[in-house]
Amino acid sequence: MSLINAELELSQRVSEIKHNFANSPDSERIIKPILDRISKIQSEKLSLQKELNLN
Repeated sequence: MSLINAELELSQRVSEIKHNFANSPDSERIIKPILDRISKIQSEKLSLQKELNLN
């Protein structure tokens, strides 16, 4: 559950940053590491699902 919560929280953070930094060149620089972490979390979730046969 904590992976799901982390993914949701980070996704919300990305939305907030996009909203607050609209039309700012800094937004992509700020968002990139967060999106990378979301991708890593999704990969971890997939790996756990396969390991636990939860497909």
